[in-house]
Amino acid sequence: MRHDKAERLLQKILKGEGILATDYGIQHSPDLTNWQTLFKDLKRHYQHVIIECEDLEEPLFLIGPIQRINKNTVSIWYYHADGKFDPKPTTVPYTDITLIAFADRYITTFRKYIKEPT
Repeated sequence: MRHDKAERLLQKILKGEGILATDYGIQHSPDLTNWQTLFKDLKRHYQHVIIECEDLEEPLFLIGPIQRINKNTVSIWYYHADGKFDPKPTTVPYTDITLIAFADRYITTFRKYIKEPT
């Protein structure tokens, strides 16, 4: 581990640009006991997430609020770049998930400008 002038300057730059982890609004460490506890915690504290399934024949990218959490799956109400929601939530098996993102700038900024699904 290093912490010399270069790292201090980099930290100053990142802080000035507002891109340090502490600036993302993550104030709660999610419960990583299992998939269900993780998604319940994310739903309670952050609501919107990004889920990616990169290893599928057709990779899947979902962004939106968590709708349902089951023993083996999670359902996300996906919204498109135009801010419109799919007619119904998309259900994803935990075994297909390769990435989960929450409380990042993309999610927190985008969700300010969309209407929640009805």
